[in-house]
Amino acid sequence: RAIRAEAADRRLDDLAQKTTTDSGVYLSGPLLLWEAVALAQGYNRPLQQERVGREIARGRIQASYSEALPALDLTGSYVRRDEEMGATISSGEYVPTRLQDQYGTGLKLTQPLFNGRIGAALRAAQLYGAWTEASIRAATESVQRETIRAYYQAVLSEHLLDVNQTALETAERQLADAQARRRQGMASNYDELRAQVEVSNFRAQVLQARNDKDMAYTALYRLMGASPESAVELVDDVPLVPESIDFAVAARTALERRADLAVAEYALRLQRESVAAAQGRYWPEVAGYVSQTWANPDPHESARDEWGDEWQAGVQLNLPLFDGFDRR
Repeated sequence: RAIRAEAADRRLDDLAQKTTTDSGVYLSGPLLLWEAVALAQGYNRPLQQERVGREIARGRIQASYSEALPALDLTGSYVRRDEEMGATISSGEYVPTRLQDQYGTGLKLTQPLFNGRIGAALRAAQLYGAWTEASIRAATESVQRETIRAYYQAVLSEHLLDVNQTALETAERQLADAQARRRQGMASNYDELRAQVEVSNFRAQVLQARNDKDMAYTALYRLMGASPESAVELVDDVPLVPESIDFAVAARTALERRADLAVAEYALRLQRESVAAAQGRYWPEVAGYVSQTWANPDPHESARDEWGDEWQAGVQLNLPLFDGFDRR
């Protein structure tokens, strides 16, 4: 609780500063629509999070190469047995057959020759990179669309506030006129009361419009990654652009270009490659290897208390017959 309280205090101090802080860049002055879109594309936090996916995709592509590239291992060991073993030959001389201390080190190079996962892993990694780029494009288009919508919504909320304030001023003038006419006997108490109700209603509408304006500006600042304490002046007005779009053309364009459809298609293909990789575990695995070992006692003569070396080369075949239904 104490740590959270300190973090809350720091956050409130950050929000109170009209500078470039963790809350975002402080903005002031005129703001054009294209500037708002550019700021959103550069500082929008969810979009920045999506772009980090490129690093993840590069890592997955690099990791997929491990299914096909060779592996080089450095090994080392030390074993101390409970006792030394030996034998006495006919001449009475004791000859050790197993030393008590044994040391060994070596290098082993293994090259996969065949398994059912290589092709699926390489294809899946490439598809993951394409899926990431499509996801970033979808997020970029979504941020751009939402920023334009929020910008025009903020402009509209400002106009609505002006309209309601003008209506309130008109209602207040009508109330003053009704009060003056009532004092002169030219209007009834009902006329004055009705004018007072109109003023109260328009005051409530002004409060609502002012709240809607604050919320619209806050939503715009959040999309741009700007500080909520920013104070900008929206320059562009809401345009009226009548358009005539053929439904068939719009549907074809959407099916060909929508990024979220591309993301779904790549996700489906990724799942197919995952199934192929799982099915590949039913196939045998073949690998060739070359190893070089240095050991004491000599690998060629276990009773010789000296360092020696040996090399090996071969092919390994592994076909799992039962793995506890893991593959299934």
